[in-house]
Amino acid sequence: MSDDRKLAAAMGKLSVEGSVEGSVEGSDKRPSLYRKRTPTREMVAFVTVGRWQGPHMGHFLLINELYQKAIEIKEAEAFVYVTDKITVRPDNGWVHDNWEEYNSKNPLTGIQKLYYLSLMFPKNHYREDTFKFLVGFNQDNIMHGLLNNWTKESYPYKISKSFSTDNLKLLYNTNPNDGFLSPDGINLFQKRKNLQTKPFGKRIIRLTSSAQDRSPSMSCINIISRRGYKTMDLLVGSDRVEAFTKYNEEALSDGRFVEAGKVGQIGGDRGEAGSGTLFKIAVPSEDDDGEDANDKRKSIGKALDFCEGTGEEKSCMSTITDGMFSGTNVRHYAYNFLTILPDDVKKLCEAIKIGNMTPLDCLCYVNDIRNGGGSGVEKIPITVNDWNTRVSRCKGLCDKYIIDIKRVIMEGLLVDNAKITKRVANALQEPSEEEQRAAQQKRISERQRYRPPEQSVGSLVPSQVTTGIPNRPISEREEDGNMGQNQDYNTTKIT
Repeated sequence: MSDDRKLAAAMGKLSVEGSVEGSVEGSDKRPSLYRKRTPTREMVAFVTVGRWQGPHMGHFLLINELYQKAIEIKEAEAFVYVTDKITVRPDNGWVHDNWEEYNSKNPLTGIQKLYYLSLMFPKNHYREDTFKFLVGFNQDNIMHGLLNNWTKESYPYKISKSFSTDNLKLLYNTNPNDGFLSPDGINLFQKRKNLQTKPFGKRIIRLTSSAQDRSPSMSCINIISRRGYKTMDLLVGSDRVEAFTKYNEEALSDGRFVEAGKVGQIGGDRGEAGSGTLFKIAVPSEDDDGEDANDKRKSIGKALDFCEGTGEEKSCMSTITDGMFSGTNVRHYAYNFLTILPDDVKKLCEAIKIGNMTPLDCLCYVNDIRNGGGSGVEKIPITVNDWNTRVSRCKGLCDKYIIDIKRVIMEGLLVDNAKITKRVANALQEPSEEEQRAAQQKRISERQRYRPPEQSVGSLVPSQVTTGIPNRPISEREEDGNMGQNQDYNTTKIT
């Protein structure tokens, strides 16, 4: 224990032993070192930490359970810590030595993960006063982090007018099966559309530099204790309880909280990745109309689409294995989307189409993973046509994951960006600026090629120099100095 913490613990002990019942000092058991601006509140903070690379159904179940705990207790709030990604290779250390492996396992940046988590946990279902994201990065860097510098810096992120028509053409293509939009166009227009709804809401708390510590969990303990919460429960998967307890138990009980915090398990027992059971969920039958069953359907069934179809064709998932929904599998499916089996395409869609995520958002998600996966990963983006072709091979099982080109793109994104679309459409009917320059250069070259050779002044006869008359035999009069003034070259006589 550091000297500061020993001092804090000693001060905490003294304040408890010397307190007078009912006094102000006795009501706040935290040492003065940790007593901040706001008074202690009777609030419990439920916190979970993860890499979310990328967010998937298994993560949804964990976070959803965290939120439900906060709702049930009422005097509680749920916090999800979203880590960032190292984007510049460090000079040394594990990340430096395993740079490509690091990127393949961590393809998404912090702002990308926050964006997709916000869609999966929409603010109209996960209340702003109860559900928060903790971040250690600049969540306002939307223009660069999500929109690839195509737009203005601030809301509503209008596309910059400085881009030439040739640059804007990169957002479109000529394939109707892609809705006439390139992957870059889909990514930009779809994200801009979602950002108009302000999906983050008032749910983001950015950690100050003084709160950030050696690990995400310690950073969470710092910020939560400074915000005056009564206690904190750090909830993680069953396979991580032991490690998180080892490294955080001391900080949770050193006096910075009124009641000592603890590390706990969230979700069911987790086996080894790819083989054990992650969660066992008792999905209510159609005949079960009890209150508990309805609550279960609301919190899980509807949100996750576990039950599909009706009557004899209705099917529900009753067990989810960690091999089915794991970050490793999701990344593998994204990296190899064009070659994986139809059943794997279905698993990928089931893993990521959560909450407000649409099929078009799922396509953007896959392309973001492919783009951030390092040099050893296939980076060619998936087009709308690629997506629909692969999804349609699931033989009817994946119809809800097909992108409706006419409704979503032709009558949606293209109309939403009508001015740019019209500008590019008009330009596509004309040669590009580069083609126009090439054609002009060609015309200049052709004129030079067929131009008669120039004659020097010394080679011209006097008549050509003085009168500009075309080259012809010199007459006797001109030789006498008359220079042809009396010659009748103009048949019209002026009187």
